[in-house]
Amino acid sequence: MKAHAELKNLLKGKKIQAFVKDMCLHAYPWTERIPVEYLEYKIFEEFRLRESTGEKTRIGLDKKLQVIPDVILFIKPGYRALNQGHCFTIALEIKEFKEDLMRDEKLWKYVGWTDFFFIAVPDDLTQYAFEKIVEVNNEHPEALSKIGVLGLETGELYSHPQRSEVSIEKQNLVLQNAVYNYAFKDAKTIFFTPEELPATVALTEKNMVEEDAKNSA
Repeated sequence: MKAHAELKNLLKGKKIQAFVKDMCLHAYPWTERIPVEYLEYKIFEEFRLRESTGEKTRIGLDKKLQVIPDVILFIKPGYRALNQGHCFTIALEIKEFKEDLMRDEKLWKYVGWTDFFFIAVPDDLTQYAFEKIVEVNNEHPEALSKIGVLGLETGELYSHPQRSEVSIEKQNLVLQNAVYNYAFKDAKTIFFTPEELPATVALTEKNMVEEDAKNSA
């Protein structure tokens, strides 16, 4: 799956940073005032989400439904976003071939685990991605308007999906998986390291820290 790995590698580039900026504006219009350097994100690969089915295995353990999106982005839109509860998550399912995209029967299962969900494809497959979304919506109306399309090669946001109402249980499962995956290195991670902040931006950040310190005092 070399091509698939190369598509994932595109997540390290500046074009995906533009996608993150677009999604921050979509989720919180006030982020228009936030310099792009302050939009932080981290990506987990092959993020495993396990939900109880209420059934038991042959040896008596809880049987889990396993959902594995290709990547999940954790996004912090600005310096104070965590304190304000404005962080959010995006799941991406990457499809490199038309055949793989069109025969996938589980795309609807990814909806509702994160705030937003996208099919991420090479830009020449975007039309097929929209066709697949229509098919999914017809079979699973609960996914209507909640699947977006991202062009990985350009970072083009071809559609803005509606935000999903993520249950507290699923939020906790996602966060729990993030903590344990990070702690035990169960999941690979992709890091995006922005360029060194310009002097004026760095000074602004310093001022914000000093201001917070005064407020705390």
